[in-house]
Amino acid sequence: MARNTLENDLQGDSVKLKKYFYALRPALAFLWIVEKGGVPPMEFGILRTIVEDRGWNEAVDGGAG
Repeated sequence: MARNTLENDLQGDSVKLKKYFYALRPALAFLWIVEKGGVPPMEFGILRTIVEDRGWNEAVDGGAG
């Protein structure tokens, strides 16, 4: 799913922001499964906690901080 989004939706000069989240969600879900060994949450706000890098989380928040 993430690969399809990357190849089809994230190419070109103009990309809608929500398309990036369509690629991030399955990648984060995969990471959740690998690291926590369980079913990933549906809520993106909880799912994103798998990444502990403050800079990454600030970027996802839109550069706040």
